[in-house]
Amino acid sequence: MIQLPFMHEKIDDGSVLLEQYEVKEAIANGYVCHRNGYDADYLLKPVAANMDAQDTRDLQQKAAKLSKNLIHQNIAHLLLAAKDEKTNALFTVIQTVQGEKLHHWADKKRENGVLPVVAALPILRQIANALDYAGKKGIYHPALKSDCIVVTPQGEAMIYDFDLAALPSNRLQQYLSASPELDWPVGYMPPEVCQGQPVNAAANQYTLATIAYELLAGRLPFVNTNVTLLSQAIVSQKPSPLPNLSEAQNNALLKA
Repeated sequence: MIQLPFMHEKIDDGSVLLEQYEVKEAIANGYVCHRNGYDADYLLKPVAANMDAQDTRDLQQKAAKLSKNLIHQNIAHLLLAAKDEKTNALFTVIQTVQGEKLHHWADKKRENGVLPVVAALPILRQIANALDYAGKKGIYHPALKSDCIVVTPQGEAMIYDFDLAALPSNRLQQYLSASPELDWPVGYMPPEVCQGQPVNAAANQYTLATIAYELLAGRLPFVNTNVTLLSQAIVSQKPSPLPNLSEAQNNALLKA
């Protein structure tokens, strides 16, 4: 059984959430649901529980602003945030797409263990354009990592988890620490976050470069089981150049 955050009871397939979304299956971070009369699947994510009325309203208002302002072909569209009375959990509702996680997509594209730059660039450009679009609206992804990104059969990248930007910092930390599947690994964190600063445009750009490095190298730029040493490396060191890139390409990647 998948243990989802803030869910103290099992939600069976066929159960109804928010009075209109029928559960098809549970996944690591929520429930894939069908809504009668609509030819689409929806991801319902339990992001908080036991919130008082004012905190619930604040989160719903922030989610409504994200829904209005984040309309981009490479960002999974957040529709709303609502409280489910049966479970007492607050769910975000996101229109989802068919596809596979970015690292699974990359593994299939590798040649002799290496992902060709020509295969990675279109996906990375789409992610960069989406982050730039959001950043110009003052919206930054609060926990970007490769697992947030799905690639459709048509080769389109889709970024998930922008809905977490609606959570206040204390609730965000509760969510990310609720299970290992939801955690934001330190290896993806930018120097700003490792030093206790909030996520900003530069932080999202750094994590995008980290994801690019991971795609092309098959590993993160810095790896260490000691979290403190890993954070120190991210803040103070530069990653090793990649042998499959030209000098100009390495310079561009490491500069980011």
